[in-house]
Amino acid sequence: MINTVPSAIRELLRMNGLPPSVTAVNLAGEALPAPLVEELYALPHVRAVYNLYGPSEDTTYSTCALMKRVAGAKVTIGRALPQKQVHVLGAGMELIPVGVRGELCIGGDGVARGYLNSAGMTAERFVPHPYSEEGGERLYRTGDVGRWLESGEVEFEGGEISR
Repeated sequence: MINTVPSAIRELLRMNGLPPSVTAVNLAGEALPAPLVEELYALPHVRAVYNLYGPSEDTTYSTCALMKRVAGAKVTIGRALPQKQVHVLGAGMELIPVGVRGELCIGGDGVARGYLNSAGMTAERFVPHPYSEEGGERLYRTGDVGRWLESGEVEFEGGEISR
């Protein structure tokens, strides 16, 4: 298994440097282009390509999706990992319906408490979790844009939503 960013795996593919012992590829840290998924699956030894999403403010990963082995398949960031919550919210922190763009927000285990020596930025990004049944939970406002798909997966649409 190899765990890296899409730009690094693209370079390994260009150099013909992905060892045949690699059967699974985890990609994170950058948007994953669909053609790269197809290129990886064209290798006979690659059996699984995963797209992982998670800002540093949520330790490592928040969501995961096993990419389909079908040409032209939609690339998603998948579903929340166990003990994580992913919400797509509107400007007023309201839940957004399927298909509508909104801000990706993350709750659950692993969400940081805030930024060191930056109370203003902490207050803006780490907010009380409006949908948690536990008292004191925080929700991290990523600033990233996404939308729910009918499948229950999240499609990543880019960074920095305008506030």
